[in-house]
Amino acid sequence: MSSQIIQFSFLFLANTIKALQFLIFIVIIMSWFRPKDNFFTIWAKKIVYPMLIIARKITPRTGMIDFSPLVAIIILDLFTLLLNLLYQQLTQ
Repeated sequence: MSSQIIQFSFLFLANTIKALQFLIFIVIIMSWFRPKDNFFTIWAKKIVYPMLIIARKITPRTGMIDFSPLVAIIILDLFTLLLNLLYQQLTQ
């Protein structure tokens, strides 16, 4: 029973990270087109912008190109990698 709980927890976290990465991509696309604020755009920005603020502190300034979404996605990928390594260690 506990192995199923561990498996569910890790799958839930991994899927949450994938959803966050997808949401970052959506916010990037929205920034190109500047849609009017509605429920979805406000909600997406409230979730993504705190991660981007942290990524902007790590990323050096490069002029007009903002690499913070890429850095945020890479950091989330690293979390996924660590999560997979931890899961493998717990299931052995």
